[in-house]
Amino acid sequence: MCSIPELKPLELYIGTSEAQNAVVYPLDQLPHLLVCGMNGCGRSSFLRAQAAILTHGAPAEQLRLVLLDETGVEFVQFKELPHLLMPPVSASEKKAGAMLALCMELQRRYSVFAKCGARELEDYNQQAETPLPHIVAVIDGLEDLLAQKECVGQIQQICQKGRPVGIHIIAAARQVPEEEIIAGFASRLAFRVATKTAANRMGATGAELLPIPGTALFSPINYANPVRVQTKELTDEEIETLIAPVATGHHYDDDFVREASRVESDEWPDPMYEYARQCVIEAGYASTSLLQRRCNLGYARAAHILDQLEQAKVIGPYEGAQPRVVLPPYAKPKAPQISKAAPAAKGIKISRSTVKEASAPEEKLVQPPAEETPAQPLVSEIVETQPEIPRQVSTVQGCDDMEGHDFEHLCADALRANGYKQVQVTQASGDYGIDVLAQNNGISYAIQCKRYNSPVGNHAVQEAYAGAAYYGSSVPVVLTNQDFTPAAREMAASLGVKLWGRSELDDLLRVYESTEQRRKRMILKALKVVLKIALYAIGAAAVALLVVAAGIVVISAYAMVFAVILMFAPILVFFRPKKRRRRRR
Repeated sequence: MCSIPELKPLELYIGTSEAQNAVVYPLDQLPHLLVCGMNGCGRSSFLRAQAAILTHGAPAEQLRLVLLDETGVEFVQFKELPHLLMPPVSASEKKAGAMLALCMELQRRYSVFAKCGARELEDYNQQAETPLPHIVAVIDGLEDLLAQKECVGQIQQICQKGRPVGIHIIAAARQVPEEEIIAGFASRLAFRVATKTAANRMGATGAELLPIPGTALFSPINYANPVRVQTKELTDEEIETLIAPVATGHHYDDDFVREASRVESDEWPDPMYEYARQCVIEAGYASTSLLQRRCNLGYARAAHILDQLEQAKVIGPYEGAQPRVVLPPYAKPKAPQISKAAPAAKGIKISRSTVKEASAPEEKLVQPPAEETPAQPLVSEIVETQPEIPRQVSTVQGCDDMEGHDFEHLCADALRANGYKQVQVTQASGDYGIDVLAQNNGISYAIQCKRYNSPVGNHAVQEAYAGAAYYGSSVPVVLTNQDFTPAAREMAASLGVKLWGRSELDDLLRVYESTEQRRKRMILKALKVVLKIALYAIGAAAVALLVVAAGIVVISAYAMVFAVILMFAPILVFFRPKKRRRRRR
C-alpha cells in the first residue's frame, strides 16, 4: 500500500508541510483548485494522484469524474473506473463538449434544487430518494480550453456557481492564466513558475524560486499566506494499488455523453428549438435571459439555441449589451398607428421617454416617418408596450416584488441619480456575475444586484469578487434589498467586497421622493427626534428624582447622627479621662 494517510471520503491529500504534517483538505471547502507550474515540476503527477485518492475513498454513488487529458496518456489507468461520467478525452472539440455538458448539468441541478427548496447538495441529498454525487472535472492542460472562447465563460460559470450543487474543477496549466480566470479559483497550488510576475499573479510570492519536482505553495480559500508543501508523487504501481479494488468496469452516463457529443457532432436543432423560436418571435427580441426565463433552460443551452437561431437567420448577430434583433419575415408587423387625440388605453404609455426605454429591436424596426408626410404626425412617439413596472420607486419596499432585470435597471438609475458616472447595465448573459458598472470620484465599482426574499449568502460575495476582477474594477459590491448572512459579511471583510444592504439601497432611492413624501418623512423624522428627546428627558428626570431622594435619605441619616452626638456631648465632656502625670525621678 502506498504511503498516504488515512483519509475521509472526498478529501484531498495535498502533501506534507515543512513541519512534516499531512496537509489534507475537504473537497467541498476547496471548492476549485488551480495548479500551475513549469514542465517537469510534478503538475500532471499531482492530478493523477488526486484522482486516484478521490476514487479510492468514495464510491461511484458519491463521486463522479470527468477527465480531460492534455496528452491522451495521463489517465489511461482510470478507464475502467465506474466513477467516470464519460471516457477520458484529449481532443479540443471533445473537451469543449465536456464543458458544455458540465454547464448543462449545473443548470439542471439548480432547477431541481429550486423545485424542492434545497440550497446546497447536502440539503437536497437528505430529502431525495436518489442522492446526487459530487462531480469533479480534472483538467490537465487548461490552456487548451482557454483558447476556445466559449469554454472560458463555461469555466468561469462553474467556478462561480458550482460549489453549492457539488460540481468542482481541479485544473492544471503550464502558464499562469489571466486575472479573470485566476479569480474564479478559490484555492491555488503553485509549483515552480517561470517569472516573479507569474508567481505574484498566483498569490504565491517566491514560487519562481521553488525547487523541482514536487515542492509547491498551497493557498486554500481561508488562508492568508500560502503553505509550503512537498506533494506526493505516486508511481503507476501505487495508483494501480489504490484504484484496483474499485475498478469494476466503467458505467458512463448516457445523457452526459450525449450532451458532450453535441458540440462535436453539431447536433441541432435542440429539442427546445421550436418552442424557443416561438418565444423569440412573440417577444420581438432574443437574449439568453429571455430563453432561460421562458423555456426554463440553463445558460449554456440557451446560448447554444441562440447560435442556432442566428444560423437559421431568425435573429441578428450579437451586438454587445443590446438584445438580438428578430429579422424579417419573423419580425412582428409595425404597431398600429394611434391618433394623438385618442386616449391611451390601459397598458399603453404615450410619451417621448417611452421610445428611449423601448428595446433595441423595436427601435430598429419602427422607423420614424419622413418629414414630407404631415398626415402621420408623431407616429414615433406612440409605442405599444407591455404594462409598465415602475422602476423609479422611492422606498426599498417598492422593489421587493420586482423582476431581477427591472431591479438591475432600478439600481442603475438610482446610482445615476446619486451622481455616479458611466453607469451601465451589463448584458443579460455572460456578465460574469456583475450586473452594473459605475464610477464615482474616480473609483470604479462592479456591482452585483440581488433582489432576494431572504438574506444574501457568501456565494454572491464570491461572484462579485470574481466578476470585479474580470471587469478590472477597483471595488466589488453586492447590492440587495435584503440583509446579509454572517458568513457573507465575514467573507466580504476578508475579500474587500462592499455590502450594500437594505438601508443603503433605501438611501439611494430617496432621490426619487416626491415633495409630499419628503415632507412626510421629515415630519416623521422630527417626531422620532422629539420622542427620543422626551424619553431622554423623562429618563433624566427620573434619575434626578432618585438622586434627590437618595440625598434626602443621606442627609436625614447625617442629621440623626448629629443629634445623637449633641445628646451625648455633655457626658463626654464631664467624663473624659484625666491625663496621667509623668512621674519625676
